Amino acid sequence: MRMLSKSAWLAAAIALCLQPARTQAPEKASIAGDVVDGSTGRGISGARVRIQCGQDDPLFATADEQGGFRLTGLNFRSCQASARYPGFMGAQEAALQLSPSSPDGQVRLELRHYAVIEGKVTDTVGVPVAGVAVEALQRYPIGEPHNGYIYNDGNYQYVGSQRAVTDDLGEYRIAPLAAGSYYIFVRTGSYYASGPQSQPFDARARNTFYPHSLKPSDTKPVELAEGKQLRADVQIARQGGARLSGRILGLTGAQPGSFAWVRIIPLSPGGSGGFAKVTGDDFTAADILPGKYILEAGQFAADDMFSQNPLAAARRTVEVGAEDAAGIDLALAPTPDVSGTVIFESGCAAVPVWIQLQQDSYTPRSLHVDTDGRFVAQHLFPGQYKAYVQPETLANTFAASVKLGDTEVLKDGFEVTAETTGPLRIAMSCATR
Repeated sequence: MRMLSKSAWLAAAIALCLQPARTQAPEKASIAGDVVDGSTGRGISGARVRIQCGQDDPLFATADEQGGFRLTGLNFRSCQASARYPGFMGAQEAALQLSPSSPDGQVRLELRHYAVIEGKVTDTVGVPVAGVAVEALQRYPIGEPHNGYIYNDGNYQYVGSQRAVTDDLGEYRIAPLAAGSYYIFVRTGSYYASGPQSQPFDARARNTFYPHSLKPSDTKPVELAEGKQLRADVQIARQGGARLSGRILGLTGAQPGSFAWVRIIPLSPGGSGGFAKVTGDDFTAADILPGKYILEAGQFAADDMFSQNPLAAARRTVEVGAEDAAGIDLALAPTPDVSGTVIFESGCAAVPVWIQLQQDSYTPRSLHVDTDGRFVAQHLFPGQYKAYVQPETLANTFAASVKLGDTEVLKDGFEVTAETTGPLRIAMSCATR
């Protein structure tokens, strides 16, 4: 065997040392960042940080004295970071994409001090009213999509998602609220008080905007600054109205224990809504203010405690004046099932989607659609609907088209009648918008 010379061995060793070292890919990722006061930029010690990565269980960290935090041992995937601390609005979620090539995520979470609206609700003689809902509404142009209670007046919609209920002294407190303009709205029709302190419901007590108006266009909003507390006392407006009466036609006993209701929906600002009294197939409603209304009737199965799936329904528009109106018939018809499909454009991965069918005067209908794309919206109440669609995961897809039959309805919505069956076709795209 030939033996290598000493110089040959030295040369081989040097060559091995000069070979580039292999880079070992990281096995786990990490997220570090700061939680700060958005007004001052100072760190918020003790802020609670939540990290949600894909479908993994959420992880939590506590900010140190400078507001800093760090979480390690994370899987490579899309993550959402958020933070909370008492006295502040929750930070808007920040998205991060962790990968072997970018394993260390950095994020800055800004929190803003929230504001508070508080006050007292009294009746027309100054007695505190317990157990009524008070909401902080914000004004937007008609047609903009928003979630929450919606009140229409002229060219504007008043939307609210924050509310409180008055206590035994008529006091309320609404928080947390971001800085902005708010209309304070007392909904006398939602009455929660019970027990010895409760007061008899007065049908002539009207939904009231701060300080004492039947509609928002007759008043002005309150201006709320960041981190401030504002007081707004409301005196409930009281006004009499007309009596409506009629019959529900088509009620059947095919469903043992089924029940019916008649709902009154104001179309005129300041109108008086609520439910009529139903006895057999007769209904009556007292103290309805002048204006235009939709009268809806529905028949429901005995176990449908939340009135979500009407077996039959009727819908009619009426004009109410100063005089009582009798002989208003509401003819029930079976509610339709509307079938549909969700289709993903070529190149887009099929994922489960969430569909919300928002009706103009009824509880929104939510549907979960699996990757096969087929769905059926059962027992839809007659009326105008809009479809809101979004993926149930972090997939980069959106609804590019919603068609009822051959008509595009994504922007303007669609009408459901007793004859509507579909199909409702939803096309999802992953193209850059």
